[in-house]
Amino acid sequence: MGSGARSRHAEARGEEITAVYFLPRRFMPEVVRVVVEPGRPGAYALGYSREGQFEVGYVGRSDTCLQSRLVAHNYLWRFEYFIFQQAANEYEAYALECELWHSFKDQVRNLIHPASPWGSGLGCQYCGFASSIVRFYR
Repeated sequence: MGSGARSRHAEARGEEITAVYFLPRRFMPEVVRVVVEPGRPGAYALGYSREGQFEVGYVGRSDTCLQSRLVAHNYLWRFEYFIFQQAANEYEAYALECELWHSFKDQVRNLIHPASPWGSGLGCQYCGFASSIVRFYR
């Protein structure tokens, strides 16, 4: 996907997002400032290159400015690469972080499920799906 691509979260609401990047980039402030648009929320994964593959080690998000979050990240210099997807709003950023966390929860450092945006009361669509499957098969 490239600039102007639609995520399935934004598509469900008919919103256009302008930056979707799953190409691992070097996790360095000067790279982040070039490739991540300022002032936009989004989700990210930090990781390493292992045998030519991106190995996720940490996932997160920013509800306001993904660029600022990454440039000042506590794990800056501890991970080699990052991938990211900018979002239309904090709700989409939360959904993207949940998707990443559930996809890689067995290998990431952050063991606690992502919190919903402050005051939103949003639930995780992936937790809800998993629990409905369990109830269905009981």
